[in-house]
Amino acid sequence: MRPSKNQQEIWSTAIRVINLKYQ
Repeated sequence: MRPSKNQQEIWSTAIRVINLKYQ
């Protein structure tokens, strides 16, 4: 299983949400 572009986008969004949650 190779990481797709979509998966990278999802991770970027998830990290952003987590950063906002734990600010």
